Amino acid sequence: MGPFDRFNDRAKRVLALAQDEAIRMRHDHIGVEHLLLGLVREGEGVAGRALEHLGVDLSKARDAVRGATPPGDHKTTPADMTLTPRAKRVIEIAIEEAKGLGHSHVGTEHLLLGLAREGEGIAVGVLKSFGLAMERVRQETLTIIGQPHAATGAPPEVVRDLFDAQGRKRDWYCEDVLSGKLTVKVLYEDDHVLGFEHPYPQYQIHGVVVPKAHVDSLLAPEAADGPLLRSMILGVQAVAGALDLSDRGFRLEANAAAPGVTPHMHWHVAGPGVPPPLRPRRPGT
Repeated sequence: MGPFDRFNDRAKRVLALAQDEAIRMRHDHIGVEHLLLGLVREGEGVAGRALEHLGVDLSKARDAVRGATPPGDHKTTPADMTLTPRAKRVIEIAIEEAKGLGHSHVGTEHLLLGLAREGEGIAVGVLKSFGLAMERVRQETLTIIGQPHAATGAPPEVVRDLFDAQGRKRDWYCEDVLSGKLTVKVLYEDDHVLGFEHPYPQYQIHGVVVPKAHVDSLLAPEAADGPLLRSMILGVQAVAGALDLSDRGFRLEANAAAPGVTPHMHWHVAGPGVPPPLRPRRPGT
């Protein structure tokens, strides 16, 4: 059995489109950059949807590839096309990813996972030009195929609590933390907000500051409330200090009420190191 015999129809179409993109650029090879363009151009598979969600469109991707590698001067026929060593490696990784996920066929999602995991080459440079880290590409892909535990590194028993039956994120900050169902290490609390250490260190987030009252969005009038904003800032300062991030630096990621995920905004405190170092699990968490 050859390596492409396990490819499903969409993955085979990606290869055909990658070949067409290479011919368009008068290249005599199919590289990872052409595979990326094939994934974007196919559009309807898991990889296409993931790339669309991440803001990668065909026109901009083509421009980025052309900026990174000039057109050639070859008049190559499809029969003369060869895969570059890096493209072959991506396909090998894609097959490994399919096996690791228990899938019988290689699809577009596995090819995109292969690109992200291989981690080098023009395709990765193009994705980074869109402001995308390879771990984010991987997470988006795995979440779409219903494997959020693979995307986050969290064990399956944790994932069952954080995602619904369809693999969609659940608002456990509000439902579990604020209700007291999930015990967390509180680092700051006042009348307006709760700041706590993220209980699942497999995630890329070190701490969270959540308003106790629902605020639909950062653009909602109640989000501009002076006492609430002061409490949010004090909460961030306390969380960063308690997690030894004050001197090392940290960033804030604001969740502005993603539709269908959470009914209110909250702030993530993320420091150096992705993800945070593993910590011993505490009783009750």
